[in-house]
Amino acid sequence: VLGGLGYYIYLDMGKNKTSSTGLALTDSTAKTAKDSSATQNSNRSNPVDTSNTTTTGTKTDTSAQTALTPETTPTTPTTPVTTTVPTTKPTDNKTSATQQLLAKKKAEDDKKKKADADKKKQADAQANQAKQKADQEKQKQLSAQAELAKEMQMRNNWPSYVTFGKLDYQVTDDGISAFNVPVNNSTDAVLDKVTIRVDYLKRENKDKVVHSETITVNNVPPRSGVNGSAPGFKRGKTVHVFITGVTSRKLHFCYPQNNGNPADPYYCN
Repeated sequence: VLGGLGYYIYLDMGKNKTSSTGLALTDSTAKTAKDSSATQNSNRSNPVDTSNTTTTGTKTDTSAQTALTPETTPTTPTTPVTTTVPTTKPTDNKTSATQQLLAKKKAEDDKKKKADADKKKQADAQANQAKQKADQEKQKQLSAQAELAKEMQMRNNWPSYVTFGKLDYQVTDDGISAFNVPVNNSTDAVLDKVTIRVDYLKRENKDKVVHSETITVNNVPPRSGVNGSAPGFKRGKTVHVFITGVTSRKLHFCYPQNNGNPADPYYCN
């Protein structure tokens, strides 16, 4: 009886074990299939090296696959996201202030440059005017010196510049009639006064002066002439004329005044 009871219990335990084992195998198979599906999906994104997978016959060692599954990170396909970058940068207060300062500084620099340019231009104009004035003054001095030298030359050579024209007088039995004494001025200045001595000589003795007259010619223009008027003389038959004095304020010329300077004896103020 005990032996039969023990055998029955053994058979019953074996039956329960088989049922439990089938259930466990069913759960394990379902789990393995699920894991295999997940592994295949994972392998589509990240291929896994299956060289370490052990197979026996036609069966695959699912324990190796199951062990590799946690190391594989499944990749979820994502849709590319298009990001729109704004073409206009946001206004930065600090940058704007810096730009304003730079613009203000540039304006001030431009203003200063313009002021400096105007100042330089004005200085150049003043320097040019000063130079022109100095040149004009120098030219004026040179001209004055040349004029003084020319005046001096005329004063010291006045007989070549102050001359008589042709004496046209008439001699009759009653002597010499009144006549004109032409005075020529070849200088560049007015002769204020020309003093002339007129000598009358006898016919029988031409060298003997029987009478003399002094006449004056005033304001003889430059490069021109003026006639002086000489009176007649009944006893005279011949006439000689002489210049005894010449004055010209323009030429600073006073003849016969002698200032004692041999180089320019007829100079006067």
